[in-house]
Amino acid sequence: MNILIITSEWPSDQHPNHVPFLVEQVQYLRENGIKAEVHKISTKSILSKIISIIELRIKLKKHRYDIIHTHWGYNGLFCLGSNTPHVVTYHGSDLNKPNRFNFRLIILYFISRLSTTFSNYNVFVSKRLAQSSLRANKNRRIIPMGVDLKKFFPMDKSKCRKKLKMPLKKKLILFGGNSTKTVKRISLAENSIDLLGHDYELIKIDYIDHKLVPIYINACDLLLMTSESEGSPMMIKEALACNKPIISTNVGDVAEQINSLDNCFVLNDESPQIFAKKIKECIENNKMPNGRHMIKKKYSLEKSTNCIINIYKSII
Repeated sequence: MNILIITSEWPSDQHPNHVPFLVEQVQYLRENGIKAEVHKISTKSILSKIISIIELRIKLKKHRYDIIHTHWGYNGLFCLGSNTPHVVTYHGSDLNKPNRFNFRLIILYFISRLSTTFSNYNVFVSKRLAQSSLRANKNRRIIPMGVDLKKFFPMDKSKCRKKLKMPLKKKLILFGGNSTKTVKRISLAENSIDLLGHDYELIKIDYIDHKLVPIYINACDLLLMTSESEGSPMMIKEALACNKPIISTNVGDVAEQINSLDNCFVLNDESPQIFAKKIKECIENNKMPNGRHMIKKKYSLEKSTNCIINIYKSII
């Protein structure tokens, strides 16, 4: 099976640890006998984007692919006119309605919604995203990106802290997301931790080497997500795979992921005072959720990617 994967998000020299979840899915496809070629739509400049789109159109005319699989709906537009079966995966930043006026984001949102009408199969990483589709239920599935359970598993907290040279006695809160992105609302997290005093510290890892992420998760007492918008956040699933408590805003499929798990909370009141109170409560009760069992059952890398492979087989 010969698949062309089109994406605007892929590791680069500047960001070598970008979209590890997509890299892992592509690797899994290749390890299971699928020829998966990646074509990156450049985001460096308008000129570089135009060049990469022209290169894509030439590639589609010159080579035969069994399936085109596009990631992020706004990239689906570049495959119009191709006779090759087309699968599109929507991740959140494409189909989440912008919460503030931003002309670029609004345009990308409407292009992504339009993309749902001309693809052969639509994959949404959460049910909430699927509600933005302009097409009926035919040929669509909810398939969150999966977690590599060989990388993410419970580890000894003290050993992880020593390895990372982190304080052994402080209460460490891991920030869920890239703190440089406005949508992640780092200020809400910082204001919440400030209310708790010097015994609490917020840990930000941003674009750190993905191999270190499991160690950071296990070194911290809980994961805190304060985003205003998400699709199916990977850090939530990765923390659950390590059996870590979670506190989050009600975004994406977080409520669905942590539903009924001990010491995991979705907060609809987004004031720093409420977050601070829940963080303190969460750490003091010292309960660890059995999130790994749920991740293994629903959100593993193997399970999600095998679902994608089955879609490929169904439309060839």
